[in-house]
Amino acid sequence: MVRRISLDEARIKLPQLVRRVRRRRQYLIVEQDGVAVAGVMNPEELEDYLELQDAELNRQIETGYAEYQRGKATSARAFLARLPGGGGQRPRRP
Repeated sequence: MVRRISLDEARIKLPQLVRRVRRRRQYLIVEQDGVAVAGVMNPEELEDYLELQDAELNRQIETGYAEYQRGKATSARAFLARLPGGGGQRPRRP
């Protein structure tokens, strides 16, 4: 959900607004004189968004997806079995 608020309201209610963004994953558009000047979103989503702006990461995703479509994908279980120690099993707790 996107909520538009004035800059004055944001100044007054910033702690409550940050809680809403963090807990409810809401988005805020902050406006000054009716013009959008800033956006507020959850930091994990912002990091994901910024990573997707990276051209090299996008090439890696495209390459991986193309390999998957060609049937070159490996299940997690098979991948873990190839790792040293085989199987990727967790050690038992005493």
